[in-house]
Amino acid sequence: MTLMTADELLEAEARLLPNVVGGEPAVPCGVLVERYVPSMANTWWWHEGRHVFRLWVLSASPKINNVRTFLAMMRALSRMMFYAEQTGLDLDVETLFTDRVIDTFITQGLGPGISDRSRTVYRSRLRAFGEALLRRPPRRRVPPTWGRFGLARPYTPSEVDALFDLPRVQRTPLLQRFATGWIALCIGGGIRSGEVRSIAADDLVTVGGVRCVRVHGPRERVVPLWTRVLPMLDALAEEHPAGPLAANYRPEQRDPMQQHRDRLKIPAWSPRPHTERMRITWTVRLLTAGIHINRFGEYSGTPNFRFADAARLLPDRADHIVDDLRLAAGDPK
Repeated sequence: MTLMTADELLEAEARLLPNVVGGEPAVPCGVLVERYVPSMANTWWWHEGRHVFRLWVLSASPKINNVRTFLAMMRALSRMMFYAEQTGLDLDVETLFTDRVIDTFITQGLGPGISDRSRTVYRSRLRAFGEALLRRPPRRRVPPTWGRFGLARPYTPSEVDALFDLPRVQRTPLLQRFATGWIALCIGGGIRSGEVRSIAADDLVTVGGVRCVRVHGPRERVVPLWTRVLPMLDALAEEHPAGPLAANYRPEQRDPMQQHRDRLKIPAWSPRPHTERMRITWTVRLLTAGIHINRFGEYSGTPNFRFADAARLLPDRADHIVDDLRLAAGDPK
């Protein structure tokens, strides 16, 4: 579905108005949206989030018959958007409103104090947004068990090896370039999809003798690169000194990388690359190496990372129990 223009938004407000009852006599939907201020409102919400929120609410045009339901739908959507902003998910319709991401939010984002009934209601409301906004209606799945683990599974070392071999089997130079840049930046630097498409050759910098990548945008930062991906990125930078490393994109596209992702050839010996799985693989590598929590937040651009969930993915330290006890006691010897 294509999001509405400004004129279409006004028409949507007029169309929804007769259905919104139970509040003031004749409350335009746009007024309800403008008045709505979530309890978690912050600088991000006022500068960016509320504009996307209004566009999505009115573009979805859910079947609403009273003000109470309209407000409940807005609460569910705003909470989902704050979860996406805090965990580093792209604020994109095709990213947020898939069943998998919604279920992860229901499991991990609502916290332990929410009943199963409330989780079911949240899920139903978010799925209603998804059915209206997604380009393709999602395939319905069996409702999940709310207690299951929700983070993406990291790639194993052998799967990482296979991903690094994936660019060489692509059919065209463009797809080889895209696969190389996407995989190297996500696994080697934990870069998000929205950030990959803006990184150019001159963003590969050296800081203190360490090769890094400079990331632009709302989460501007400098991230050290895994030494294993440096030959891949150096070759791209030499071949494409101008423009994005991974490929050239049209800025008017909603998801500029989707076309390239869909055209990738994935042999039976390789897993399919996913940005979330590559980023969590990068996360596990850094945390296993003992990167300080402050540095990890700086490199990832995610100040509110759920370390309790990520801890389940880290290697077992059963052989280091005594060493860890001594370290925690201030006696590392």
